[in-house]
Amino acid sequence: MAAFVLTNKVYSPQYVLWLIPLAVLARPRWRDFLIWQACEVVYFLGIWMYLAYTTSGDKHQGLPPEGYQLAIAVHLLGTVYLCAVVVRDALMPERDVVRQDGADDPSGGVLDRAPDAFVLGGAAHPPRHGAHSVEGPRVEWGTTGPAAG
Repeated sequence: MAAFVLTNKVYSPQYVLWLIPLAVLARPRWRDFLIWQACEVVYFLGIWMYLAYTTSGDKHQGLPPEGYQLAIAVHLLGTVYLCAVVVRDALMPERDVVRQDGADDPSGGVLDRAPDAFVLGGAAHPPRHGAHSVEGPRVEWGTTGPAAG
């Protein structure tokens, strides 16, 4: 979704509304959310100040094109920053506030702590933290369990 917001041919400030619920779920920390939203506020104000500049006639009151380009850069950097910390949390679970207790997947159910059965590019990598020392039940898809027998 963030890639669409950053690369779409229409650069609308309303598209950030699509990212807010996803950002809250993926990164529940106020600091990173507020940094990203500060960048979005700069971008929002930059748009309107640039429109004031272009429609003010000979007075040219508002934000000149160079300032608008700076506001676009701030918007891009803020969104890329938020995406970077979300990806970092996915790759390093020990830094993720939701998984700091060592849980593989808080809502994983029977698949929590189950080993990876298939990984693109080779064998599964060992976990980066020691929380997976307890073996859980292995889930075999397409097989009948003891209760189904």
